[in-house]
Amino acid sequence: KGSIATLKNGERPSDFFDNDPALLPLCGMTTMTSILYSSAGVPTYQYKVDYDDKPAWYTTMQGNPKWNNKGQFPGAYISGVGFVTDSDIIIPMLKTEPSLASHFETIDLTPDLPEDVLNANPFFSLIPHMKGDTPGVVEKINSDFFEPLDAHLKASKTKYLASDRMTWYDGRLCYMILMANMVGLYFDGKSAVDERHTHLYAYMRSCMESDPVR
Repeated sequence: KGSIATLKNGERPSDFFDNDPALLPLCGMTTMTSILYSSAGVPTYQYKVDYDDKPAWYTTMQGNPKWNNKGQFPGAYISGVGFVTDSDIIIPMLKTEPSLASHFETIDLTPDLPEDVLNANPFFSLIPHMKGDTPGVVEKINSDFFEPLDAHLKASKTKYLASDRMTWYDGRLCYMILMANMVGLYFDGKSAVDERHTHLYAYMRSCMESDPVR
């Protein structure tokens, strides 16, 4: 659940989230998909699926290359399109589906950051660290990803990466960072985000308190 905490005198940024044994209450990619669509103002409705008793409409969707009958991917019904599954398909549709174009335009702002930072996936990058077979992973993620983001946020003086409202990249990156943060707490007892990146912590708080995330 990773409930957000208010930093007080003596608290460390690594205490930013409670160390919840459940790690994540929802599929991270499903949550990210919902954040992106909500940020763009697309009316969305969420359906909770019992992991141990998945309904047939969810496990029998057809026509998606990565789909399987175990129901392991996010699923969505998009008006005028039909059922689609897998965040790798649903998220790009916000850009490419004509009926959603006007919504995407409202969040189509690109921060002044290198492409490798904008397209990074710090959560997946932590997988070798979780397996315990690759040293220096957390340090590399901080130097290659979190540090440039922190410097950008310090210089931009905006609430989010490109403006004072959430954009496409905020919807994608903020939850990646939050997931990486919670993975660090779960496996190491401290955040994967270095304590020195105070602007990044403020950004995480802004994202958590935003309407799309709430």
